[in-house]
Amino acid sequence: MQITSDQNITGKPVIPLQNGGGILLVDKPRGPSSHQVAAWVREMTGVSQVGHTGTLDPQVSGVLVVLLGKAVRLTSILHLDEKEYICLMRLQGNVRP
Repeated sequence: MQITSDQNITGKPVIPLQNGGGILLVDKPRGPSSHQVAAWVREMTGVSQVGHTGTLDPQVSGVLVVLLGKAVRLTSILHLDEKEYICLMRLQGNVRP
């Protein structure tokens, strides 16, 4: 099998990255792990270097920052920021402040 420059080793097309890297914001649903979402991105894009900037628990939905290609090198810098969870709760009955 001959592989062209716009295909990966599986023969699937590869998305060309401007300057060799990119950042993708994914609205991760509840269920899959952050690692699984990164693996799906790798499979869908054909980009071999894919990473994420922090783990969202599988039972949590939220924005997952996925790094592609040369942007994976930014992981250690982006891990310096704190992450924050925001929760919406519904309580039964009247609640006084």
